[in-house]
Amino acid sequence: MSYKPLNLLEILDSPIKSTTMAQAEMQLFSKIRAIELELGITSEVDVLDLPKEPQEKIVDIYEQIKMLEHLQYEFNNAYKKSLNKLVEVNKGLPVHINAWDIHDHNLDVDNIVTTYKGVINDDDEIPLIDNGDYSLLDFFTDNSSPVFATAPYNICAVQLQSPETYDKTMGQVMTDDILKTMRSERLGRDYGIHTEEDYKRFEDQYLDTVAMENADNSCELFCIVQQYTIDEFIEFMHLGHKWSGEKDVHWGFDIKDTLLGQDIINFGFTDGGTEVDLQEFLTTEMGKVTKFVVAVDIINKSDGVIFYESTILSFYDEHGSPTTARRWEPIAHEDYSIELTHSDMFTVTALEKVFQWWNSDNDLLEVGDLPLSPSVRKRVKKYNKKRSSKRSITYKTLKVRPTLKVIDSDGVERTPRLREIAQHTRRGHWAHYGINGKGKLFGKYTKSVYRKPKTIGKLSSGLVLKDYELLEVKDD
Repeated sequence: MSYKPLNLLEILDSPIKSTTMAQAEMQLFSKIRAIELELGITSEVDVLDLPKEPQEKIVDIYEQIKMLEHLQYEFNNAYKKSLNKLVEVNKGLPVHINAWDIHDHNLDVDNIVTTYKGVINDDDEIPLIDNGDYSLLDFFTDNSSPVFATAPYNICAVQLQSPETYDKTMGQVMTDDILKTMRSERLGRDYGIHTEEDYKRFEDQYLDTVAMENADNSCELFCIVQQYTIDEFIEFMHLGHKWSGEKDVHWGFDIKDTLLGQDIINFGFTDGGTEVDLQEFLTTEMGKVTKFVVAVDIINKSDGVIFYESTILSFYDEHGSPTTARRWEPIAHEDYSIELTHSDMFTVTALEKVFQWWNSDNDLLEVGDLPLSPSVRKRVKKYNKKRSSKRSITYKTLKVRPTLKVIDSDGVERTPRLREIAQHTRRGHWAHYGINGKGKLFGKYTKSVYRKPKTIGKLSSGLVLKDYELLEVKDD
């Protein structure tokens, strides 16, 4: 059976869960497990047979779980209503970008496990973000910070990982990451784990580590991207409202102004420890260079269930270089803390690496259209039944330029597939012109250019790559 990529219509047609609430629910169950550990319970028992105090605690916890189930229902409705409005304001379904092939080639696949283990050997509470020997950028073949990394469209949907690419990249370290997280001090308190002996007992009773190692943990990673300049008129922004614990979940802002002119969204910036609004932030040293605001909804599909992970707000300078980023967490409550995760940072950086290719001058890849699969055409037809104006989805991808040829073992010349030139693309490098004090290309162009490797010829697949010339840089 051929793989059917996730798309926006499937998200609109399916239940979607908030990972934050799902984690909160897990933490509540962990409190029940902590009580079981304290009482020495190793088999199923009736709650009513427990002593009064733990019985009352467990009943109260189940009431909180019931409330979270209601909030998940409210979130599903509010999120999809806002997403539908974004489509209406966009006057059509956003461009879909299949990016998993280029993302796969951006990653240093051969060293994923080594890099991860190098990072987790550090004792930081949050791994992968700041380490003297390793950093998040070491997961990529090009470990420089992205430049010219803005999205190609105001609104687009990007599939960053397919199950296949996930399995051979971050899927390799996911079980270890889960187990490391379980050992962290913050989560340990939630599970009633205070010592190594507590953890061993918890592991023996509740974690089937063999099953975790052998489980099919494949997932698809999907991003909904909104991008605006700070002085651009915005009709509507698909962002969650800050939630203070009420039973209603709200999503979406009617801006009807520029980000500079509006006073609806408080982005929560600080200057010297004092909270400032966007206008005040733009007068700071970092704010003065900010030109673009990008909101990325991170969504994954795992075991048939679609999860909203988080929204990351990133700010970029005029050259598309990230200046600052923060997690926009509309669903937060004092009972469960939410922090910026390394997976968020990894996803946004990976997305920026894709857009850098998209925006660059290079002699390897070009933007191309993809045909709609039968399953997508069927969803589009269903979607249009309730609408007077018919809409469709445009799929785009980065593909090998037809001018690049390989010769196979039979002597047949053809355009290679992207995965066939993976080794070749990883030997090249990026050159950025007109930024960070560097001169402009040919004295006039501010651009990012991918420079091909000098050594060409036989690829790892046995194909012979013909020589090719660097594309002429044209005026914009």
